[in-house]
Amino acid sequence: DFLPFSQAVADYARRVRGHFPKLKIFRCPMSDQVGTGVPENARWIQFSADLQNPYMGKEMLHCGVEVK
Repeated sequence: DFLPFSQAVADYARRVRGHFPKLKIFRCPMSDQVGTGVPENARWIQFSADLQNPYMGKEMLHCGVEVK
């Protein structure tokens, strides 16, 4: 249930992030390995630069790439 919401919020955030300087958008290059239907490079937002990947669990909590 998190994936569609996270993708939609990240898409919206790309358009408005100029108004929110602390807003960060990250992507997970390995998210397609989580399960069926999860795309590669699934995205999420954070207001902290301390990357915390919601897709890969504790084992890979800090794995991801910031979307510029």
